[in-house]
Amino acid sequence: MSIISVYILSVTNDYENIGAKALAGLLVFGTFTFISLVKLQGAYKNLLIFSDKRTNEGVVFLSPNRPSKEVVRTFVDRLEERIKSIEYGKNLSSSEMTVIYEKHLEFLRSQEVISEKEFEDLLNRVKTKSEKKVVTLVSK
Repeated sequence: MSIISVYILSVTNDYENIGAKALAGLLVFGTFTFISLVKLQGAYKNLLIFSDKRTNEGVVFLSPNRPSKEVVRTFVDRLEERIKSIEYGKNLSSSEMTVIYEKHLEFLRSQEVISEKEFEDLLNRVKTKSEKKVVTLVSK
């Protein structure tokens, strides 16, 4: 707003009414800016935001009133159901999870994302983590 007022001051040859012109420019563009900011704030009010668990960044932003609350609720329920359906490990034993992890690691190795040494190291870490270890706290 002040930039526009300075621009009007700098390009005006009529110095007699320069203050009135600057004020008029400030009022016009100031009103436009204020209305735009109010509309922008209203657009982000009451958003339903799905965030990434690791980074806490917003991934999906939904307005609960557009297109309608029922459509948004249905979408959210289906999304939640889909996410829960692909989660691993809820009802799997540690040996079953080890098999799944090994397949994932084999895929990464076949795509040359990880080297053979990295594959072996990661696989050993997965296998040793899945084995239950008994640690003696007090020696007799």
